[in-house]
Amino acid sequence: VVGCLGGKTPQMISAAVKGLARLAYEFSDLVTAVSNLLPSVFLLLQSKNREIIK
Repeated sequence: VVGCLGGKTPQMISAAVKGLARLAYEFSDLVTAVSNLLPSVFLLLQSKNREIIK
């Protein structure tokens, strides 16, 4: 999932962000690992590409 964050298409990046959100929900006891990924995800969400933001 993390490898897809650096994907070439907006659809791949969007799917990776959604996947990370689902993993964070399902494995909420591992929140410390998720906190390391948040800065990268926030950078992606600042993109002007609507496919990534949705």
